[in-house]
Amino acid sequence: MDEVTTVPSDDVPATQHIVQRKLGRCLLRLQQYERQLKAIVVHCELTGLVDQISEIRRHKVKCAKKMTMGTLMGMLTESFLTPPLPNEEESQTEADVGDQIWLRHRYQLEMTAEDYEAMKADLKELVDLRNSLVHQFIERFDLWSESGCQAADGFLEESYETINRHCLSLQCWAKNMIEAQAKLASIIQSQTFEDALDGIRVDGSVD
Repeated sequence: MDEVTTVPSDDVPATQHIVQRKLGRCLLRLQQYERQLKAIVVHCELTGLVDQISEIRRHKVKCAKKMTMGTLMGMLTESFLTPPLPNEEESQTEADVGDQIWLRHRYQLEMTAEDYEAMKADLKELVDLRNSLVHQFIERFDLWSESGCQAADGFLEESYETINRHCLSLQCWAKNMIEAQAKLASIIQSQTFEDALDGIRVDGSVD
């Protein structure tokens, strides 16, 4: 026997239009979050030969455009967010680049191990919320009934508060990273830095 497709009634509750508007507001805020998230993931770490850095950055930007929010969150928690680092520096093996200049810089937000795990769980909940809004929303709520629309309205109000909180946190992290970039640029452009590359120490001695 063929399945019968139920056609929604033309009698749409007035609150459905409110739900549509609030769903759109949540999705727009999520898109803002994802754009900011991609920018942080792309720029928080960069490694390579100096004359290839621009191309490496362009490649990272291109790749980030195709990534899901879940993948980007994983990269964020593996590179930008970090629990306390060990006192001793980790040994890193770099390729032999001869007399070429190798550059590696990373911006990180360090937090306690407990806060780090709590943040990972919080970010996972945001990804789950995003997927619920994008993929399961009309399955979860009956938008052709007044009670269903009222339930959806309450859910969207709570969802927006959650999304907005994460957006504000991400904007704060991005602001701090931009400030750090400006300080680094100032140091690199200084005469002291140029002297250091030439082996001249701050006290005037030569290495």
